[in-house]
Amino acid sequence: MRNSLAAVLAGWCLLASGCDAGAGTPESPSAASSGADAAGSCEDAAPVVRRYADAVARVSVVSFNVDRTGRPAGIVADVRRLLRRDDVDVVGWQEADTDAFTRAAAWGEQRGWRTHFFDVGDGARQVPITWRDDRWVLVGVDAHPMVDGAGRDVTDHPFRPKWATAVTLRHRASGRQVTVLNTHVPNHVETGAQWEDNVNARAARQHYARLAALLGSPGDVRIATGDFQWDHHDDLAARPEGGITRTFAGRARNSFQALGLTGVCPTRNTRWIDYVWVDRPSLVARRAAFVTHRSLPGYASDHRPILATVALRRPN
Repeated sequence: MRNSLAAVLAGWCLLASGCDAGAGTPESPSAASSGADAAGSCEDAAPVVRRYADAVARVSVVSFNVDRTGRPAGIVADVRRLLRRDDVDVVGWQEADTDAFTRAAAWGEQRGWRTHFFDVGDGARQVPITWRDDRWVLVGVDAHPMVDGAGRDVTDHPFRPKWATAVTLRHRASGRQVTVLNTHVPNHVETGAQWEDNVNARAARQHYARLAALLGSPGDVRIATGDFQWDHHDDLAARPEGGITRTFAGRARNSFQALGLTGVCPTRNTRWIDYVWVDRPSLVARRAAFVTHRSLPGYASDHRPILATVALRRPN
């Protein structure tokens, strides 16, 4: 059950991330709302926006679970709706292994988008990545195994093998390079305050640890997207061993931590389970920083897309 009375540690400005004077300031921990309060007022408030005088480019990244259990017409409409937005550069999709999604991606290809489907192993095709070709040049692709799948012989909620797929892109105008990873963690892993005692939860802990290691290693700017299954508000309050907050500490920072929940509606029902991350080394080195984020309404999926804009900053 949800731990609705916990306070949200709603994003503070890291000294190393170098927020400019006059930029928007997220809620302090003492002033933060409960998750229920933030969800109830999300339509009325404006999300935090920060500005960086040394930004040479921006990349707006979306994580969107298109819900393969939905009607094909709804899946196609959702993909087209998102790809019509001019303020989106890259999309990490989840549950996208359907004919309806493939048709919608082909529609996007005719309008300047490119989608890479990863066929390296079972489950990888669920998490393709799409980018705007007139703004970004593909440099390379990769796929990292996260966890093996599990069948009904060992779990009531079977899942296919899980991957973190990746594209490395170069911004045409500035020449700056960024790697975007995309993933989908096994479901039915938590109670809101603690781990479930099942195969799925054990796999999720391994999944978090492996992705955090990828993000925490030196390299170009790395951004991760995905359906992480555990609500940000609950995880931050409970801080379970092996959970999101503790595992990614020192490795990466998500937009909810950096910018808070003000003006950002939950991405699924009353829960913030879809994330955009920036690797900690890039934040500390001032190569990148979060500008703003929001979730997008009006989609047929049972998830709202989460859209986060990241500034690519002039290297020191």
